[in-house]
Amino acid sequence: EAHCYEHSDVNNRLMVTFTGGTLMPADELVNDTAKLKLWETAFQGAYKKADEERSYLGWILRYFLKILLGLTMPSDNNNSEDILKNSFHFSMKRSPTGYMDVLYLDEDLRITRGNRGTIVVAERSSPAVLEQ
Repeated sequence: EAHCYEHSDVNNRLMVTFTGGTLMPADELVNDTAKLKLWETAFQGAYKKADEERSYLGWILRYFLKILLGLTMPSDNNNSEDILKNSFHFSMKRSPTGYMDVLYLDEDLRITRGNRGTIVVAERSSPAVLEQ
């Protein structure tokens, strides 16, 4: 999850604030019981297992992430119904902010440079490709 907004002083700059994310099965898995069962097998008890295997350094890092970012960690205890019971969500109260400068933009192509120097070229897909 992220929020984008225009920078007030720099032309062609979009600010991006990351606030969290959710790991959940894709629609393809939800509609296929065999694949959904495989998803459940892979992720069932994953956070409990990670807690059992985490080193002291890992616990310290986790603690500092909670303090610095206001991070709410995902857990295996999801009381949601149906499909959401197979999902994991995390959120950040004090989230990091980045930006991307739009270098080029037209109807079919967008070129951006991120705050860490990454250049991304995105081409719009034709409607026929999106429907497949």
